[in-house]
Amino acid sequence: MQTRNTSISNASTKGISAQSSSLLKAGSIIYRNIEDVHNVHEYCSKYSTQQPKHLEELYVSTSNNRRDSVMMISPLQGRTISMLVSMKQPKRVLELGCFVGYSALWMAEGLLGNKSPSHITTCEIDKELAESSRNYIEKVGRSNLISVVNKPAQEVLDSWNPEEKLDFVFIDADKGGYWNYYNTILERNLLSPDGIMIVDNTLFYGKVHALEEPMGDKGKSRSIRGVEKYIYNFNKMVSEDKRTEKVILPIFDGLTLIKLAK
Repeated sequence: MQTRNTSISNASTKGISAQSSSLLKAGSIIYRNIEDVHNVHEYCSKYSTQQPKHLEELYVSTSNNRRDSVMMISPLQGRTISMLVSMKQPKRVLELGCFVGYSALWMAEGLLGNKSPSHITTCEIDKELAESSRNYIEKVGRSNLISVVNKPAQEVLDSWNPEEKLDFVFIDADKGGYWNYYNTILERNLLSPDGIMIVDNTLFYGKVHALEEPMGDKGKSRSIRGVEKYIYNFNKMVSEDKRTEKVILPIFDGLTLIKLAK
């Protein structure tokens, strides 16, 4: 995270714990309230490279016409992932969870100008979504870079040729399958030696970290339910896995970067 201006260091910390106060002074926390979160995001979006027209049209159309549009990544997150792809220059990219094709198209932007032939395979379990994504990708001239597969993520991983190593994997499919996806990639040796996995939603609306906090005077553990249960268990198991190095970034809805251990 970027450090905010020094006015935060002078901000009143009344009612804030000593640890939180020290984080504020160290610049580790740049948000004082929910309004700050929105304002900082808007500021970052304003001063970042804007999304291409075909991506903007897809984002606006999905936001206006689908009740589940929250499943789509934000333009700022798209730009971030696109830049990571551009810097990595991967040969083979796999996305688990295509939805409307928005994130795949962002990654394709990162492949433009790649010196070596590159391709993205994105899988979507829903037949209609897979078809509409494929049609839009073809319409905007990116079918040479993206293939949409109408199969469950696990099936794609189970049948992937281990000789075709993956350089970049974006995991954003069924949250209950996260550990199996991650473990299959490692067990089947699908990731290239310098490859990277990026896992989305690993903080899940800020609900995951709260599961470690005791509840009540008796210190009983909180009841872990829903999607946050899957994410909580995934984060814990990955953190204890010596096969990889990882970092959870407190950005967007939680973004975890994973690479093979040295």
